[in-house]
Amino acid sequence: MYQDFHGLSSPPFSTTPDTRFFLELNNARVLFKELLATLNGPDGFMLVRGKPGMGKTILCRKLLNALYCHRSCYRVIHLAHPRLTERNFLSAIALELVLDETTLDTLEDGVVAELQRSADKGLINALIIDEAQTMPDETLVGLRRLADHRTPSGNLLRVVLFAQPTQQKHLRESRSRILADCITMERSLGPLRDADTSTSINLRLTRAGYQGTGLFTLRAIQLIAGASRGIPRLINLLAHKSLLQATQEGARKENKDHMRLVIARTEAAEKYERHPAKDWIERISGR
Repeated sequence: MYQDFHGLSSPPFSTTPDTRFFLELNNARVLFKELLATLNGPDGFMLVRGKPGMGKTILCRKLLNALYCHRSCYRVIHLAHPRLTERNFLSAIALELVLDETTLDTLEDGVVAELQRSADKGLINALIIDEAQTMPDETLVGLRRLADHRTPSGNLLRVVLFAQPTQQKHLRESRSRILADCITMERSLGPLRDADTSTSINLRLTRAGYQGTGLFTLRAIQLIAGASRGIPRLINLLAHKSLLQATQEGARKENKDHMRLVIARTEAAEKYERHPAKDWIERISGR
């Protein structure tokens, strides 16, 4: 609806992860470099944590795109839905490696043998797992066994896990014990700083084809920053809903009134609003 109204070529604030809109904000740029360094290191096993909406999946896809662009260097195995039994976990890896299970003596030995063949060709075996917090403990044990295999140049399998923080203490402790000796680097994706909210919104608009300036007023962006708590997915949701609201009114700018209305109607948004000095003056003077 608002794409035509503002001359946009694509939706700028879709909550579906799209690497066209990957922004090197918060610590994403540093993390991306560390991910590549981990996979190219001899003992690579990295865990990236982040609460829902922080950008784990788009970072994962950005990494996969980079690896797929260099297929002569990497054998990529990607598991997006790893809530599997150990047997099914190995089957999923075998499928990614294009192995026929019916020809294998044992599934695990067949997977290890194929990984070794790739390593012998000079390829790095890269296992990328999204939503890793859903993996049962027995499957983590299977992953641990695969990660224990080594070659003269390092681990046979380099691993990156993207996961939400585990809330329950006993689960967190059990998982830490299983992988404690494997993980060589652990990082967390944090929220955007208030100043980055404006950058994120404006860059997304530009990449979606917007050619104007100042579509969101400064106060509207301040309200998004506060209400979203810096969570990228929520920033996008609020910006999207605000554009819909303004377009329905025929407004060319997203102002504080649009944002306040959208925030009030969004359950996940923080309702507390801190007013800057200028806004207090406006309220006192009745404007």
